[in-house]
Amino acid sequence: MSVDKANLALLLDLLSRIGKNTDSAGTSSLFAQLAQIAAYTDGVEAKTNLIGTSADSAGTATIFARLAQLAGYTDTLETLIGTTGAAAGTGSVFARLAQIAAYVDTLEVGLNTDLIANRVGNTGDAASSNGTLMSRLAYLIANGQTKPKTPQTAYYIGSVASNNWVTVVNVSGAGALFAVGVRNTMGTNPAYMQIRITIDGIVTTYQFSDLRLWFSSVNGTQGCAIRDLNVFFTSSLKIEITNTSAASLAMEAVVDYGLV
Repeated sequence: MSVDKANLALLLDLLSRIGKNTDSAGTSSLFAQLAQIAAYTDGVEAKTNLIGTSADSAGTATIFARLAQLAGYTDTLETLIGTTGAAAGTGSVFARLAQIAAYVDTLEVGLNTDLIANRVGNTGDAASSNGTLMSRLAYLIANGQTKPKTPQTAYYIGSVASNNWVTVVNVSGAGALFAVGVRNTMGTNPAYMQIRITIDGIVTTYQFSDLRLWFSSVNGTQGCAIRDLNVFFTSSLKIEITNTSAASLAMEAVVDYGLV
């Protein structure tokens, strides 16, 4: 059989397009493209291994393993949160909330029946020095003990021996200390003056150097110091003065206070 040149050229072109089964993956021939498709298929099969199966255990090796892991986390979270019907306890968030609610209910009952009813009382309670809060307030009001009475003023004018404490005020009861003042009348160094204030048994001694900082008005020439205090006391008040020089010192002191 003879083949003309035109048909031969077509046949050769067709064989070139078909290629050989040894052609590398690519697009140069039919066999090259088949090899390329086979390579894609192998890649997809490898990815399929990453997908795994629904039977995979929780982990990170495949997608199904990771999904199983997430499902486990969700189950744990649901257990920790619990449900709205959980009994009071510590097993879940809702159980803890129920426990707190029970504590609040107990506290409310205690406040209503104990503290408010038995201790606070009501506005109709009779005046008493040892009853409910309301009865004690009524007692204080009835006896005028809700504020200090008219201020009283105590003075001391005289000589104060060296390191000898002279009492200006010494009272028992509740009240308020409004103001204290002290000065020397001899032009002596004011650093020798001291004041000792005892309120409810708590003693505080002030040097004149303290007074210059602590008191609101200080005259260094005459050694004068005075200040408004408005300090309350509940059981006692005592004010004393002294001088620390080697000799006696002429001093004056004034104390404004009030008792209830």
